[in-house]
Amino acid sequence: MTLRYVILLVLWGMPGYSALAEQDASQFSALDSTVDSQLYAHALQSIAAGRPELALEQLERVVLFNPNHAGAWLDLALLHFRQGNDVAARQYLLHIQDQFVPDEAIQLLIEQVLARIDRRQWTHTGEISVLAGYNTNANGGTDTDTLSLETSLGELLLELSDEEQKQSAGFGELGVQWQYFRNNGQWRPGFMLGAASRQYSSGLSDQGHALALFQLDNTHVSMGGLVAHVVPQSGNQYLRLGSWVEIPLSQSLSLNFNHSLNRHKAGADLDVSRYGLALKYRLRGVQLGLKAEAEEAEGARAGGDQEALEWSAGYVFPIYQGRAALRYEGQLIHDRSGFNALISAGDPRKVNRHEFEIDWRRQVSRTLEIRLLGQYYHQSSNIDLFNTSGATLAAGVSWHW
Repeated sequence: MTLRYVILLVLWGMPGYSALAEQDASQFSALDSTVDSQLYAHALQSIAAGRPELALEQLERVVLFNPNHAGAWLDLALLHFRQGNDVAARQYLLHIQDQFVPDEAIQLLIEQVLARIDRRQWTHTGEISVLAGYNTNANGGTDTDTLSLETSLGELLLELSDEEQKQSAGFGELGVQWQYFRNNGQWRPGFMLGAASRQYSSGLSDQGHALALFQLDNTHVSMGGLVAHVVPQSGNQYLRLGSWVEIPLSQSLSLNFNHSLNRHKAGADLDVSRYGLALKYRLRGVQLGLKAEAEEAEGARAGGDQEALEWSAGYVFPIYQGRAALRYEGQLIHDRSGFNALISAGDPRKVNRHEFEIDWRRQVSRTLEIRLLGQYYHQSSNIDLFNTSGATLAAGVSWHW
């Protein structure tokens, strides 16, 4: 299995947030009618402790429970500004002006922050992460130790080699990424460079990727392209070229068109082209997705072309002085041609895959974050060779700048 490369569009903030945060707590207190004081107090404590990601989750829950909490809206705006997310900061500040009646001091503060957003053009962020863990199926091997073949002599059972069966292994992973984005203006371009390498014990081959990404977006559309060099567990290295266009249908719903090409180092028989159409929903920590994808094989590979349907759900919430992200992804894959004439009467392969993940992170300072990760997947198929499952447990740290 290849490493997942996740594109996190995290922006870098400017100094001076804490003074603004202290100012808003007293200035806006008169505007709050039904304040969830305990949750709001926890958010302020998270800000003071240098845990902005946790504070954002807590503040979003405050305004969800109490939309009239003007102080929490302002804290959200100022914290997003401190984090460098000028698009969200501007939206929250304009919401405050539209829904509340700020006094002179708060109105002046809002105008000052909006002016600083207008002056700030480019922002960058970086991250180095170290992860160590254990994988019960590091080579992506099958659950079965035999394979049934149907021949003119009848059914034959072949014993699979150890390389095809599950192998457990510990691993260490090192990753780095650097991003540079423009926050304001009609069009907002962005660039990202990233790389990660995972080394396994037990003599298994390593995984890795290197990625370059370009993105251009505004309030009406987002588009971009990427180039990635991927080294999967199988060792069949390939170069991926991809592009996408995403159109917002509403504040929380968007439609995504994407296309990618995989060019394998081992030969053109493994090359594929993918076309996908996805519907994405995001609202206050909840993410839902539905995607239809077609994959065209450019060589005479087993199974030929493929069709796939994917669905996913995610939820992010604060817990244990950090934040946890729950993720589930399901996938149905169907080959258009028979995988092999000797296997399962030459029927096309069908694969049903389910993945579960919990990712807990806690920011212990403005630059240091600790992380615990748990993953499990189960895959079933009409061909025994592709029945497999595995679990991963890992822990690590990340440094941000």
